[in-house]
Amino acid sequence: MASRRLFRGLRCTFTPVVVALTAATGGIVAACPAPRAGFYGVAQAAQGKTVFDQQCASCHKADLSGDAGPPLAGAQFLAWLQFTHITGSQLLAFISSQMPYNTPGSLTKAQYQDVFSYILSVNGYPAGATPLDAQSAGCVEMLPYPKQH
Repeated sequence: MASRRLFRGLRCTFTPVVVALTAATGGIVAACPAPRAGFYGVAQAAQGKTVFDQQCASCHKADLSGDAGPPLAGAQFLAWLQFTHITGSQLLAFISSQMPYNTPGSLTKAQYQDVFSYILSVNGYPAGATPLDAQSAGCVEMLPYPKQH
């Protein structure tokens, strides 16, 4: 089990996320759209902002710059992506199973997908016509990072 120390003392274990994702998707690999086609819906990201503001901003700040929780946008987020090489599926699975910090796993599957869509939108990942779901999250390539900070 690989455990890494991240921002401000936060420890993340990545192996269970991969195991949970594999179990959740049944090992199914989604057919991915062309990279510029987008990975989430604009309305979905807007819904995600509402959930983020209510459930996540107290730790990650409204601008996603991080506070008690790590940054989810900007240069530090990019550095974390480059260090971990986490995939979209792994990040969604981690958020879904570990967040919010005080009540992990307490949101609906749709709320987690909406929040992840919002995080993608803030970071400049392209929106598309189809909402993000657990399978299409596997198509999201977190690197290269689309937004320069």
